[in-house]
Amino acid sequence: MLDWKIIANRTFVEPSSVRVKHINRYIDRHGRERIYYREPGKKQILLRGPVGSPEFLEDYLTASTGRTAAKPPSRKVSRGSMTQIVSQYYASADYKNNLGEVTRKRRKTILTDFLNKYGDTKITDWEVRHIRKLRDENASTPGSANDVIKALRGVFRFALDNDIISYNPMRDVPLLKGSSEGFREWTIFDIEKYEERWPIGTKERLALALLVYTGQRRSDIIVLGRQHEKDGWLYFTQHKNRERKPVHMSLPILSGLRKILDVSPTGDLTYLVTQYGRPFRNESFGNWFRKSVRAADLEGLSPHGLRKSAAVRLAEDGHSDHEIMAMGGWDTLKEVSRYTKGVRRKRLAENVLKKAQEKRK
Repeated sequence: MLDWKIIANRTFVEPSSVRVKHINRYIDRHGRERIYYREPGKKQILLRGPVGSPEFLEDYLTASTGRTAAKPPSRKVSRGSMTQIVSQYYASADYKNNLGEVTRKRRKTILTDFLNKYGDTKITDWEVRHIRKLRDENASTPGSANDVIKALRGVFRFALDNDIISYNPMRDVPLLKGSSEGFREWTIFDIEKYEERWPIGTKERLALALLVYTGQRRSDIIVLGRQHEKDGWLYFTQHKNRERKPVHMSLPILSGLRKILDVSPTGDLTYLVTQYGRPFRNESFGNWFRKSVRAADLEGLSPHGLRKSAAVRLAEDGHSDHEIMAMGGWDTLKEVSRYTKGVRRKRLAENVLKKAQEKRK
């Protein structure tokens, strides 16, 4: 547990589990933790965090002794190695222009982990059997295994296009079949339970309303604001693929959403803001919303599950797949049918039952 002290309008943190001499820690007005080394009578020195990290230990050693930590020798990058090819791939137009910001960040994380293990291997040494083995090592989590394959596909495709390799083994390595259910759909009972915990007028209820009534991703609702309103409609460009394949949206502000917007506290640029009055970031919103779900005594529910619920409700109301695709901003009917196939199947079964009952009459 952390002990908090308010000193000169700053929140200082003194963790009971970590005892480091001459350390001052506080949370600044932007919500970021600041860590300083200060001996009596000496000037304080800013340290990188968090406490206990390699960066912190390196800075602490320098500040307390004047010595610097020994850095590991730089590793020589051999020609044709995976490290060299991935580095070239990062500089390519294929990586910079054809992938969205979130996708680039995710794939770079995956490729960094890959290079830590296989960076010295030659790209020409990788055969289909090696890649299948790499994929199958993570078969217990198909989504993660497939993410690795997708990231490597870009690298090998780049290598083939630039005559670094003459054959692309990734073409013969299919993705694993994972769960077709995806994110868990919110039921009407889940939504009612959440609404009981968070009444109209709370930020948590506003977040739910934006997700439910627009059917958009969390990356979209965190940037929506009054400036997107015009004549009872919301006009905006979806965040996903906005750099290479933008989807421009026009959504009616339904009466249920209008009612909640009019009585909810909102920010100047975005409807939803953090406790510091700033727009949410994608990751921070996910963490915050997860806490609000748990506070409502619910588990395993995500913002994307509400997007799925919105598609299902539209299907239950009799809307066509094309209408649902327009409302949610999906690119293909395949994406919509993945969400609505249960509703369609139930409706077909009801038609069979109805015909059987009519036949008995």
